[in-house]
Amino acid sequence: MDQHLPALAGLPADEHERYAHYLRLLADVPEAAEFALVAAVLRDADPAIGRAAVEFHVDLRAAELLRTPALAGWAAAMSELLGPDSFGHRRIREWLLRAAVVRGEEWSADDLTAASVWLQLALVESGECPEVLPLLAENGTSRRIRNIAAARLRRRPPRALTGP
Repeated sequence: MDQHLPALAGLPADEHERYAHYLRLLADVPEAAEFALVAAVLRDADPAIGRAAVEFHVDLRAAELLRTPALAGWAAAMSELLGPDSFGHRRIREWLLRAAVVRGEEWSADDLTAASVWLQLALVESGECPEVLPLLAENGTSRRIRNIAAARLRRRPPRALTGP
């Protein structure tokens, strides 16, 4: 972390510049220093700035780790830093649910229908998980999600009949 702490000295007074500075630091942070840098960013004088930068980072990093076994460990450590009542913690839980769906692991229909618009929309728009389409066409959080899922279902090629 030593190489990143000096970059936190003499931060810009303007919150927009500070936010942009944090995003640059988080984008380039080595894996070994990531959690220490996140903790430092979260201590910003304006908590909203630090949280916003870290939440942006969470989405980028979780997307990188989505299909890897490293996601679970990273998510646990990051969630601990963010705290259980934070938006970032809730977003990480949704990344874990997305990973389960994408990887074909066990997931709950109740969890998916209770998930945010962000997650449901990401799943129906990506087309990477056709098994969620019937569920979200019927029970998606918004009309937009239900419509996209239903349209994707209509465009799916018919299944070949098997038998003699």
